[in-house]
Amino acid sequence: EYLSRYLASKGLITVDGSAQDAIDATLTERISHMGNTGTTLEYVLEFAANIGNTFHIPLLKQVVNRSDCDAVLERSDQEFFTKCAEDSGKFVCREIRDFFFSCPDEKRKQDIAFALERAIYYFDPYDYLTRAYYIEQAKEQQNSCELYFLAYNSIMQDGLIPGHDLENKIGILSAQCGLKHFWDSLRKIYDAMNNLNYKSCIEIL
Repeated sequence: EYLSRYLASKGLITVDGSAQDAIDATLTERISHMGNTGTTLEYVLEFAANIGNTFHIPLLKQVVNRSDCDAVLERSDQEFFTKCAEDSGKFVCREIRDFFFSCPDEKRKQDIAFALERAIYYFDPYDYLTRAYYIEQAKEQQNSCELYFLAYNSIMQDGLIPGHDLENKIGILSAQCGLKHFWDSLRKIYDAMNNLNYKSCIEIL
């Protein structure tokens, strides 16, 4: 796969989805040969893949809640799936992370997202942005929209400027959840505050 990627970058070959299919089949076979260890490894790395290509190991341990998590990550390193240090780990390459991330069971994906949001809450309940992301992944649009509101408030109250991506995200979600009027009012409040028009802020509130 690495060779294919290099040749493709040089324009010498084209690569289609069959490369990932071959990798997935190979990984599935390797995991099945591990027996119960493979089942546990797949379970743990599913959560790791949903955290990201790089994952915080204390967060992973909190969410999987398994006493053998260290042993599983050590085995994963031995299999060249991941490379872990004391508090952080990362997948060796994108294709391996994609394998563990791509779960066809929608209910399973939702359960993973909910569990990650709860684990993040344990470490930092005020990390509204990350929590909102996982609640959105769990298809809880209204709850995620309200957390995005809190994230927006936190950014504004810290004197920072929210990115356009966040504003667009809230705009879309608030329209879907019937909270568009609230979102418009919130933005008007901060516009009025920036213009030192506190009387308008009170009226809007």
